[in-house]
Amino acid sequence: MTQAQFISFSAVLAGIKEIKDVMATAQMRRRTNGRRTIVFVDEIHRFNKAQQDAFLPRVESGDIVLIGATTENRRSR
Repeated sequence: MTQAQFISFSAVLAGIKEIKDVMATAQMRRRTNGRRTIVFVDEIHRFNKAQQDAFLPRVESGDIVLIGATTENRRSR
């Protein structure tokens, strides 16, 4: 229904190169046909700063819609 591309990642398994490649593709898709990419990240709390920084410009520009899932309960720390 959204006409968006759907990509899913595991934050445990995804490397920075893979993330940057997908972000570049998402940016190009938005510029060429106006369609966003929905990115689902499982265990998002496991992303390091470099991985987070790879997503940030694409989220801010609206190229991707980021959805994250986590089992981390910060209250239990």
